[in-house]
Amino acid sequence: MDSRIGFFLVGVASFGAGVLTGRRIARPPAIGGVYHVGAETFVDGPFFDLLASKLGPPRDVDEWTVFDMRGIRFALKRLTDKTLVPGQIGALYLVRNVPPEPGSMAATGGRFGNDEHVQLVLGDFVRLGLVRSGVWESWREVIRGEETA
Repeated sequence: MDSRIGFFLVGVASFGAGVLTGRRIARPPAIGGVYHVGAETFVDGPFFDLLASKLGPPRDVDEWTVFDMRGIRFALKRLTDKTLVPGQIGALYLVRNVPPEPGSMAATGGRFGNDEHVQLVLGDFVRLGLVRSGVWESWREVIRGEETA
């Protein structure tokens, strides 16, 4: 009988310690933001800096800044330094969202310029809590401050 009580007390103490420790270990704050307005996707300055720190220096292709991550290309275009969306920090960058041209490497199964994968990776960043997210159906909602759930 004493061994059962001891086993129970050790279990309760272990569970209690786990709960208390878990509460003290908080998720780090989000770095940067991903914003969807209609069919367009934007990221802010801290997210751009996060990509630069993790993926290395970008290269410039015309007006786009391109980061390569295992065959997936993040193509970003700097739009403005002004705050356009709630929660934005720093500059706002447009994420390229152009379907691949027929006959291109992306369309024929190549691993380059696949914007669908870019959107999936951005969604993963949001789900993991690494970045903030905002979704609006139109710029009118952004101006009114009405975020779509």
